[in-house]
Amino acid sequence: MSLLTIYGIYVLITFTLGVIIYYAYMVPTYHLSGAFFAISTFSSHYIILNILGVFAVHLIFICLVAAQSIKRPTLPAILIGILYILVSMTGPLLVGFKYVIPNSYMKLLGTVPFGTGLVICLALSLIYSSLAYYSAYKNFMKIEF
Repeated sequence: MSLLTIYGIYVLITFTLGVIIYYAYMVPTYHLSGAFFAISTFSSHYIILNILGVFAVHLIFICLVAAQSIKRPTLPAILIGILYILVSMTGPLLVGFKYVIPNSYMKLLGTVPFGTGLVICLALSLIYSSLAYYSAYKNFMKIEF
């Protein structure tokens, strides 16, 4: 649980610094809009699914590496995690592999309603995180007893 807390702190600090830099530097320098949320609904939905997808991929990465580090040494566990990140970031570009990863559902917004994409993204994230957690729990019980 402490890894997720550290990740939460990281996200909070990154968000805060991003907002400060946007309003203190980018808005005055580049004459950007000072609006915090996107004006169009499509853009808002795209941004929400994008952020949620990236957050889900990182959450699954943390669970996957934690599950692998119980059974394997540190280096192979980290390499498995890095391989997962590489596959999940290039997955939306592949035709047959596109919708297996939670961060590719923002590209469906033109054909599928926002709610459907959101539910599928959340369901995939929950399934993958649960599988990684179950694997970690099972491996931990083998070691513990």
